[in-house]
Amino acid sequence: MFDLVQPYDHAILLWLQENFRNAVLNPFMVFYTKLGNGGFLVLAALAILMIRKETRRYALAGLTGLVIGYAAIHLIKITVMRPRPFVTYAGELIPLTTIDDPNSFPSGHAGSCFSAATAWTKALPSEKKLPGIIALCLAGLMAFSRLYVCVHYPSDVAVGILIGILGGLAGAFLYLRGEKYWLDKKKKTAES
Repeated sequence: MFDLVQPYDHAILLWLQENFRNAVLNPFMVFYTKLGNGGFLVLAALAILMIRKETRRYALAGLTGLVIGYAAIHLIKITVMRPRPFVTYAGELIPLTTIDDPNSFPSGHAGSCFSAATAWTKALPSEKKLPGIIALCLAGLMAFSRLYVCVHYPSDVAVGILIGILGGLAGAFLYLRGEKYWLDKKKKTAES
């Protein structure tokens, strides 16, 4: 299934490992990628948004996107069961962190971050998109960190991002549609 992209995936990871890794970035990238374990970074950001009433709707849109994206990624992961790059190329590609899940495709970290960030950005008013842009940049950094620490192939990350964006758009649409429905219903009840 991955025969066409495998040589490119391998070459990119090998290049990153040999030309980009360094003593300054390594600890940061390991730390940052671990923030994505169990959805910690995304859930922490959404929890902070839940505190204030003014930002709660953005958190709920992000959570809806996260659930949709995560569900799709998990189903694909357990169906495809692509081994991690450091397993396929043991001794050649060296991971900077340990990982329990043996399945590589698609990247759950990239997908989760992009689904929440996309839904949140979509739910923001057009004049207040800067926080969403920052969230998308942080999601991009999370995606890159998965390559940097060598636990995903580039194609895993690319598909994770795509699923995340689609899940985020679906989540924002569903949440905003549901919110409009309940607000319209509340308004009709008040008018009666």
